[in-house]
Amino acid sequence: MIFSLQFTTDEKKEAIEALAANPSDENFEIQSQKYNTTIRNLKRWFNQGYVRKQGCGRKRVNPQAVAELEQWILTETKKGGRKITRDFIKSKALEIFNSDTFKASKMWMDKFLSEYDIKFKVQTILQEHGCLSKLQEVKFKQEQKSRREKESESLETKRLVKNESQEQIQTDLNVKQGLEEKVYVEDFFLDQDAINLFSDSYEIQSRQNQVELQQFSEQFIPKLTFLGDSYEDIYIGYYIQYFIMKFYLKENMMQCKCFDQMLQFIESFYIIMKYSLLIIFVLICITYTQQTPEQHLKKEIIKKIANYVGIELPHDLHLFCLPCKLMMKQVQKFSRNTLLTIIKKEYLALCPHFYNMPHCLGKSKQYHDEFAVHFIDNYLKPSNACQVLGACKVEHQPQTLKEYINEVMHDKLTKEQQQRWKEQAEALLINNKDYKVVQYTDLHIDTEYSEGADAFCNAPLCCRKEYGTPKDPNKGAQYWGTLASCDLPFRTVQNLLQFTKENIDPDFIIWTGDSIAHDVWQQFQSNQTIPTRIITEEIQKTMPTTQVYAMYGNHEAYPAEQYDMIGESTQWLRDETSEMWKQYLSQEAYYQLRRNGYYSQIDEKRNLKIIALNSQAYDYDNFFLMEGVTDPRGMLKWLIQELQDAESKNQFAIIIAHIPPGDISCNSQWADRFSVVIERFEHVVSGLFYGHTHSDQISHIRSRIDGRYIKTIYIAPSVTTFTRYNPSFRVFYFNGKTNQIIDFSQYRLDLAKANKEGQNAILNWNIAYNFLEYYGLQSSRIEDVQTLGYKMRHDEEILKKYIYSYATGSEVRYKQHLKDLKKLFLKKGTRNYFICGVETATYDDWFSCIGFIESLQDSAQIRYKIYESFYGKWLKD
Repeated sequence: MIFSLQFTTDEKKEAIEALAANPSDENFEIQSQKYNTTIRNLKRWFNQGYVRKQGCGRKRVNPQAVAELEQWILTETKKGGRKITRDFIKSKALEIFNSDTFKASKMWMDKFLSEYDIKFKVQTILQEHGCLSKLQEVKFKQEQKSRREKESESLETKRLVKNESQEQIQTDLNVKQGLEEKVYVEDFFLDQDAINLFSDSYEIQSRQNQVELQQFSEQFIPKLTFLGDSYEDIYIGYYIQYFIMKFYLKENMMQCKCFDQMLQFIESFYIIMKYSLLIIFVLICITYTQQTPEQHLKKEIIKKIANYVGIELPHDLHLFCLPCKLMMKQVQKFSRNTLLTIIKKEYLALCPHFYNMPHCLGKSKQYHDEFAVHFIDNYLKPSNACQVLGACKVEHQPQTLKEYINEVMHDKLTKEQQQRWKEQAEALLINNKDYKVVQYTDLHIDTEYSEGADAFCNAPLCCRKEYGTPKDPNKGAQYWGTLASCDLPFRTVQNLLQFTKENIDPDFIIWTGDSIAHDVWQQFQSNQTIPTRIITEEIQKTMPTTQVYAMYGNHEAYPAEQYDMIGESTQWLRDETSEMWKQYLSQEAYYQLRRNGYYSQIDEKRNLKIIALNSQAYDYDNFFLMEGVTDPRGMLKWLIQELQDAESKNQFAIIIAHIPPGDISCNSQWADRFSVVIERFEHVVSGLFYGHTHSDQISHIRSRIDGRYIKTIYIAPSVTTFTRYNPSFRVFYFNGKTNQIIDFSQYRLDLAKANKEGQNAILNWNIAYNFLEYYGLQSSRIEDVQTLGYKMRHDEEILKKYIYSYATGSEVRYKQHLKDLKKLFLKKGTRNYFICGVETATYDDWFSCIGFIESLQDSAQIRYKIYESFYGKWLKD
């Protein structure tokens, strides 16, 4: 029994007096329920009095709190896809029990976890959601098996209690033993067994058929000489024999002239790839044997074999599903090393033509293993592959966008209700002042940046000592930064922070990720978060009282992009960032970031919820997503819950993340559904802020129902110069009484002037433009901003303005960008490249907008489509 809250002396006294008046068993039961304690405790009090020694019956039972805690643990496990640590459980227990005397001690915790079997319940949830490691899964199944055996023993005991005859029990055991003797693999793979199985299934009675089958077997089996003696080979041989005999019955294969050629074909490729093409042959046979009537036969034998080779059988056993899984398992083993060898060989032959060999070797080491493992282990995973090939029953059906729209939009507020909601929400802000918000993104500091180093080397990232100095001094790295393939020296970021403090004094800062340099081929997990820590400490030092809402980007993971949204291999990043940003986070936000890698936090002063999303949940360059693109780590479902909560409390919300939903690296299935969520809560969401592209951009979310414009997405340019961008940041101005954006100023550093003046320069972070004035817009309301695309189509000057700002005012970038586009696209396509980017918010929509012919000119589009096929469809729950 779990105890929690301490009794007062008065409560004990009242209970004793009530029992003294009526000491019946019935009254003891009544008082037990009234005071939430045991009858045993009540009897002690009654016999010994209420003044008792320490530690004896001094706490009451709190079953409601315990049940709530248990439910919270199981719910959080389902949401997060990982077990909840004791620290989190303790914190939640203290919150639920809400008692000065309750400490959630280790002894209490041990007793609670044991008595309510929490560990096994959590493991069951994680196993059902595929969140256990291989070792954890083995241990879990052992525990599961042990429990089942205990249950069987208990049932056996009950049977004995019921006086079931010993003779019957012995009979059952004999049957079981006889069955076990029959399922030995060696005895099963006899030619005659195959014939008997075939004959029994089709009830072939005539001696002529039996003779023909015997002749067929004698002719066929010697031809399988390429099969080995292993159980797997024997098993495959049996199924080839079995399916061909079935094929023979339908097509009279004995008279088929192609039979020998077919066997030669199988043998020749079997020697090269062993299992991989045999599966193709078996699946061809499957088309003739779907839903075979004999699938109930030899079930125990199949289970025995499956257990032996480590395959988990589906609930609905099909004979054609098991061999597919077995052979795909072998294909998996073979293909991983083969694919990895091919990729590395081709990459290392091609890469040195563009970059130096250290870069090529480093990148190959980091990424090719990742790709091969995730591609083979998931795309060719036996259960997945056999479902795709039609050999096994499909467990999860794809979900169409229309189905998702119906699911999310069913309770959307009407226009009248939205208007009333806004009036109520704004009434809470009537005394608030306007406020300023600074956004930094893609700082990418390079701690190895070296003035004078070659800025135009043959590596993806230059301006480092290791690449030497150029013959032409004008091609060397400059003091404050260089418009080349270089990241930024830390001193420039220090100057930016000091400028922000002295000239802007923001009410809070949005920091949307990517702090580490672009030297991805020589990074290590141990130093991956050092740049983020350096910048965090500098912000705290420069602006100690300024609130920061931060979220990491794709480069913070190791290797870059590779973020485990399902398992726990990237827990190190969640741990480190939640600790370094702890001073900015509420307790709940801290736990959310540490547990799931995303969080929300309330700005109480402004009645504003800030929601920070993890864009690695939809980054196509994150190979972990091959394990499943359907709402990784439940982030989209969590977002809906957060927005529902904000709606119910009349709170506005802004959303920050790194990769914008319309980017080429964003999975459009996720972006489509995100657009639906934003449309559902369009009255709640007052701003969407992203980075990643390094360019100065905006885009628009449009209704998936009627095509109207819903929200503007603000995509800020980078602070880093990589590649050839001017260092930039944005300042947004908000109406304090509505929490809506009034305008924003785009700041840029005049890098050429700063470098000319050198080390003692006073850096000019100037306002390059104010958004509304620059594009001739009336306001930042969606009705006005949506006209920008139209203006760009019909006004050449507006289009040029947008392209120039897209290039962050960098003349070299502006000219190079137009030159590259002219090579890739037709004239119409060049214009549409930018216009469609403004008018759409998913890459599939951009693809359709720009035009099929134009889109095919760019290899990036082809890569996107290949990735799309690798990652599969969005599935129903």
